Amino acid sequence: MAEKVKVNSRILFLKKQIVFFPLILLLPLFFFAPSSIYLVNASILIVHYFLCFMGPVYIVRALIDKLSLSQSLVNIFAVISIVCMYFFTFLNWFLFFTGLDGSYTFYSALFLIPFLSFIKVLMIILPIAVLYFLFALYKKRKNES
Repeated sequence: MAEKVKVNSRILFLKKQIVFFPLILLLPLFFFAPSSIYLVNASILIVHYFLCFMGPVYIVRALIDKLSLSQSLVNIFAVISIVCMYFFTFLNWFLFFTGLDGSYTFYSALFLIPFLSFIKVLMIILPIAVLYFLFALYKKRKNES
């Protein structure tokens, strides 16, 4: 019987912690002018960040069944996704705050930055998964002949 392949729980914990990043950004605004609008915005942003950061995990979970990945490869995909999401998010925020990418306002950046990071991570994970699938297919065909 095949082993049960799943995403490591420590990786899931680290990915779930980034959802509080918008709270850190909105906390000074809330202290200086508390209002229910900031609370609503913060809750919407937490859900948005959660979906963007957990999206690669859900994609890796879907790839487990489709490509019959091993546990070590799933761990590698999960680590790649968490490192890339943190890197791209902090890089995008750094570029936003230093003014190198000031084409959008602060509130639109709160929504766009995690989505752009999510797209960049998909651009890394999906080609690796496709290459793995092609390699496994090639290996299977080579063993048959």
